[in-house]
Formats: sequence, structure tokens, C-alpha cells
Amino acid sequence: MLGAVRCLSALGASVGAATALLSAGTENVPGQTLASVCFCESRNDRTNDSWRRNLGRWGGGFWQDSRWYDLQLPRLLPLANEVVKELIFALPPLTRESRVLDVGCGSGRAAELAIAAYPEADYTLVDVDEERGSMALRRLQASEGGESTRHRFVKCPLEPGSRLDLLAPAQTRGGNGKGNAFDCIIALQSIRHIVAPPAHYAQKHQLPRLTETSITPAERRELIRRRYSAMCSSLHDALVPGGHLLLGDHVTNDHPGVFEHCELMRDAGFEDVDVAWVKEGWFVVGGRAKKKIDGDVVIE
Repeated sequence: MLGAVRCLSALGASVGAATALLSAGTENVPGQTLASVCFCESRNDRTNDSWRRNLGRWGGGFWQDSRWYDLQLPRLLPLANEVVKELIFALPPLTRESRVLDVGCGSGRAAELAIAAYPEADYTLVDVDEERGSMALRRLQASEGGESTRHRFVKCPLEPGSRLDLLAPAQTRGGNGKGNAFDCIIALQSIRHIVAPPAHYAQKHQLPRLTETSITPAERRELIRRRYSAMCSSLHDALVPGGHLLLGDHVTNDHPGVFEHCELMRDAGFEDVDVAWVKEGWFVVGGRAKKKIDGDVVIE
């Protein structure tokens, strides 16, 4: 009986189906519950290297492994494929003159689709994970049939308040006195990892984590909000006047929801802020850096 439930858990069966099986055959298993059956023993133990870690949905798996992450993400989070497509659909047209920054590029899922849609633009990919960045470049090279001078990877740990404009090649940096560099920034499931790195991510890259023991839940939420605010300002200041930001992610505990993302972007100076897509907690939001005003003339 327990084996049947484990198989259902591994195949992603609904809780309702598992509950029905349990109610039919667990009366002779003292102390067993749905949670203890589906996530029992060492499936969520990060020190355990058994394949059975794959059977635990929350907290299990090998998220710190780049290739495992790339393979398993669409399976464990099915809407991850849909959100990246919707982010690309929301982009404005990108031309040969467009300079694009992919913040927290990971293995290049967003960049690959962006380049397929707008191959003439110039792309800078940045991530703290060099292995994933290398995977991203190989993915782009495979899709384009070889190396290109129009996209590059920069390994860099990012923090709220970072000077993202300095990531662009010197010859593409804007000349408006503020160092604005990019015409478009995309961020897919990355900003919350920069604001509050999860355990596996922080451990792998030796990043500081927001403490959960020395502050109250309300203080933690406020700290996260302040870090989001600083991150939105960094993104805004790395754009040329009129440049665009498209951000795709999903709602999670203690982090801003869709509406609050929009409010934080407006507070940072973005205009034309709106929601492009929402589905089951996943979302794409966008905004535009304010145009530079010279008297009554808007400078594009």
C-alpha cells in the first residue's frame, strides 16, 4: 500500500487521489499520515545523495545542481515554461541598436527565446553561477550555430543597489552622465533569489542569507520589501530613458505579490507599469524608465 502511494507521489498525482488510497488502506498503519507517507524518511535531507530526494516536492531534489535544475524545472514547476514565453511575448521590438540585460540568466532559458525572437539585439547575461552561465552560452551558440560577438556572459554576484549599468561593454554605455547602459532588462525568476537567496543557492555561492531567527516575521517582510525597493531602483538606473523592464516570477511567502511589484516599480521611477500575464500565482509585469525631460521636450 505504501509503495502505491509513493509511486503516486513520484508521478505527481493529486492529493485527493493519494488521500483516497490512504483512507482505503492505512487503517492498519499506526501513526501514518499523508505528509509522513509522501515525504517520509530522508527525501528532503540535503546531505543525502540518494535518488529518492527526487520524490520530495518541497525541499527535496538537487536544486543546487545546475543540470538537474535545468532538467527538472519544467517538470516540477510546469508553468515555468509558460511564464518565460509570456515574458518574451511582452517584449517591445528589439533591433540591432537594442542592448539587453538578462539579470540572473541561469541556464539561458529566457535569453534563448529572446534571441530567437530578436536575433540582432546585443545581449549581456549575468549570474553568480558560472556553471549555469556557461550552459546559457552553449545553449545560445547551439541555437545560433556558433559563437557570436552579440552576446556574452558576466559572472557577478548581485545585490540590491548594485550598479547594473557597469555590466555592459564600455562601448555600449549611455552618455547621459548617469551611466545608463541598457535599452531592455529581462529578469526571469531571479529578483527574489537576489533579494533573499534560498538555502541551496546561498550555500553553493557563499551568499549571505536573511536571518529568520533574530527578527520577527513582520520585520522580515519589511526587510525583504526594502531590498526589493533597492533592486527596482538598480534596475531603473541601469536603463536608458524610455528603456523597458520585463519581470517574470511567481508569488511566494513573504515576497511582494503582483500588485506590490507594480507599486515598487512605480516608486523606483518606472512608468507605463502594468501586468502582462497572470496565472495560478505566476506573473509577468513590465514598466518603462522615465524619459529624460529637457524643458518641454521629451528626449527619446
